[in-house]
Amino acid sequence: MNSIRNLKAAAALMPAWSLPLTLALGILGAFFFAQDSLADKPHPLVTAGTLYAVIGSLILAAITVFQSIISAKPGLLKSSMEDGFIRGLNFVWSTSSVALVVFVCAVPVYSALTADISYTLTGVVAAMVLGVAYYFSKPRAEQETVVDPISGLPATRAVALAPAGLVESQQQRPAFQVSMADLTRLMIHQAGRLIAYKGSNCVFEDSFSADLDVNARTAKIFTEMNLIATPEFLYWRLHMLMMGSAAEHALRNTTSEAALDDLANFDELASRFMLLSDGKNSFYRPANETEAAIKATRLGMLRKQIWSRCVSACIANKAVLLDMIRLLRGQHCLAYGDIKHLLDRVVMPPDFPVASFDSDEMMERALLKLSHDIEPEAPVAHAGEVASDLPQAQPAKPQETAEVLNFATR
Repeated sequence: MNSIRNLKAAAALMPAWSLPLTLALGILGAFFFAQDSLADKPHPLVTAGTLYAVIGSLILAAITVFQSIISAKPGLLKSSMEDGFIRGLNFVWSTSSVALVVFVCAVPVYSALTADISYTLTGVVAAMVLGVAYYFSKPRAEQETVVDPISGLPATRAVALAPAGLVESQQQRPAFQVSMADLTRLMIHQAGRLIAYKGSNCVFEDSFSADLDVNARTAKIFTEMNLIATPEFLYWRLHMLMMGSAAEHALRNTTSEAALDDLANFDELASRFMLLSDGKNSFYRPANETEAAIKATRLGMLRKQIWSRCVSACIANKAVLLDMIRLLRGQHCLAYGDIKHLLDRVVMPPDFPVASFDSDEMMERALLKLSHDIEPEAPVAHAGEVASDLPQAQPAKPQETAEVLNFATR
């Protein structure tokens, strides 16, 4: 057993060109020995042709080694020269093998073929018939047609998700495929964010739009919601940051950096959410390592909970996501009326938050207070009454009025 292991170890220690060199020397020696000592030599044309082929292989092998030395990159001269030497030796021994077989077998094969022409022609015809029959009867490898869930087309026609009739050039093909793949991911992320508006009462026809910029490869949602950042609203925004990645995970089972900014902003927004919901133990800016560890643990737990909830919502609404993506493919800028029929089909988990106006907002209380503070107009003074004795309405202070109006216009 030790001897076998030693032989294997010795073979592993030998240079890579040792085996090709041994084969080349052995076959070349056999070829030249056959040309000198073979009694029944073939036609002089066969002899000269095989000899010239062997000599040409030696010349081409030398050229290969020289070319590998010239084209070697800095610091890789040794490996490049070794690769060229191995390729040249492989070419030499393979050419010498064919030349040796042709030189040795030329006379016997020619004698067998010319001994009886009828048998030879019969064999040629039989071989042709068998070849034609095999060509028509050989099994064809059937390719399974896979339908792309995003485009709805077979996989063979959905390469790069290109529209019909659009053919890219050979130089544009790699970049074209990458850009279309990125566009599809952006559509998936945009669709995931849009279904999160299900049940929202702060989305209006004239104040909502979803824009997909193909050139900049960005997906944006514009809303005129100027809401106060309550804990409930921040909690919904945390889900919005995860919905794009969750949609890609649910539809494609892949991940990408299409929502890298959203994921980077999650921790900052989560810290603000914990500060507003529980200001005593949130450690918005930890003062020591213990507080930092507690904050990191709470952020990790919150991220896992929100991620699992978003993935569940996307899995439950796969059909709506696919319809939303098809709609985005034909119309990159969507208003609320364009997606309302799709949002009506969305079924969110019971614990998924909803973006809505808070009925206990300070704005509502300020407006109610403003309406109750309006005094009725003073009655008209009758004859004989002194107008100066009537109670005069006190004008509101300019500073307080400005504060109320400024807040009402937010």
